[in-house]
Amino acid sequence: MMKTKLFYLLVFLHEALFGQLVPDDISRMKNKMESMTNYSCDIQYKLYSRTIASSPIEVKSGFLLHNNQNSLFEIGELITINTSKYLIKVDTIQKIISVANANRQQPNDFDLNKYLEGNFDIEFEGAYNTNKVYRYKPQQLSTLQYLNIYIDTATFLLNKIVLFYNLPNVESSNGVSFSSPVIEITYSNYVQNRVTESMVDEENYLHFKEDEITPSGRYSNYQIYKLF
Repeated sequence: MMKTKLFYLLVFLHEALFGQLVPDDISRMKNKMESMTNYSCDIQYKLYSRTIASSPIEVKSGFLLHNNQNSLFEIGELITINTSKYLIKVDTIQKIISVANANRQQPNDFDLNKYLEGNFDIEFEGAYNTNKVYRYKPQQLSTLQYLNIYIDTATFLLNKIVLFYNLPNVESSNGVSFSSPVIEITYSNYVQNRVTESMVDEENYLHFKEDEITPSGRYSNYQIYKLF
């Protein structure tokens, strides 16, 4: 049975695609997100089987910190740090840190390009409260059936992403097996200009000296995997 830890399918829109012709609402959201060089927000992740009308199999909460070229995403046991030089992933349960070059040709877990490569049909799904919802459908066969993006029309910030997958025999990070997963990720409580450089510094996790990389601080007993 193919086992997929769906928790690691989390995505983040800040480095998203939208390099194609898109509706004006999405263009305005992209411009808004790109203009925010220093911000934080809360994130909630929910995993469902088949439909979000059911009770979630898994719920995790976390946050994102972004300062210029550096960002940190923490939810559950996983921490991901993106800097101008490195892509660092920390698993606090397994006590493992992986580090790769930032320009490595493997997109990180929070980059929509990892899931949305190729061409898409974009449809307006409707307006719900203060949100407008757009659906992205892959034009080619994919394990991602489609995703819905929720845009706050008052602020043009991202409110939510819902991803609908066509995957058999999937296993969640807490060991529950099912098929056709749905992942819902909500973004809230955006705050600007309060993230310091030290809060998103890779030196909090790793110490770099010439060609040697060692774990630092509270992560000093973690095992390191270098992917370059």
